[in-house]
Amino acid sequence: MRFPLLATPLLLIAVATAAHATTSERPAPGKPADLRDDGLPHLGTRYIPVPKATELEFDKSWNQLSYSQQRIIRNWYENLDINDEPPYPVEGLAPMYADIVKVQARVAVNGHLFASVTVDATGKATKVSFLEIPDQKLKEVLAFIMLKPAYKPGKCNGKPCEMEFPVQADFGSERVAPAAAPTGEKDALPKPR
Repeated sequence: MRFPLLATPLLLIAVATAAHATTSERPAPGKPADLRDDGLPHLGTRYIPVPKATELEFDKSWNQLSYSQQRIIRNWYENLDINDEPPYPVEGLAPMYADIVKVQARVAVNGHLFASVTVDATGKATKVSFLEIPDQKLKEVLAFIMLKPAYKPGKCNGKPCEMEFPVQADFGSERVAPAAAPTGEKDALPKPR
């Protein structure tokens, strides 16, 4: 009869340990990372929330971002392993989004931009796929903007690999990009057709 009394505390410790293990913040290495904390189910959609300028520092490189800021970007990807990293513009998001703001200032369109930039294992952007665009006439100039920067390549199991980088913007909205835009002739963009 002593065994049931001894077994009860051991069972409680095992249950408490299992509950703690399932709520730990970082997943174990080699396991898929489920970093979404917004409570929404994973439905396979490629749409992600446009980050607010206050959540991300647009002028920072990947390594300069805080862990929580990197986590925001990692949340853009489903099933990203703990040893994986997404691609990211070497100079941060500011130069690309500043150019997008310039395009927005030149055209009078409203709508959502959602594009996917394919970044190869060397960090070179090789292709842009548009899933949503406010005006088809903007494809060429927006593709030029997204292909222009050098990227930190994505990592799969700690090794550089090809991966997609999402770009979103709301045209006709204040949420397109940070307020500061580069100035000077070298920053001039081709006019949209």
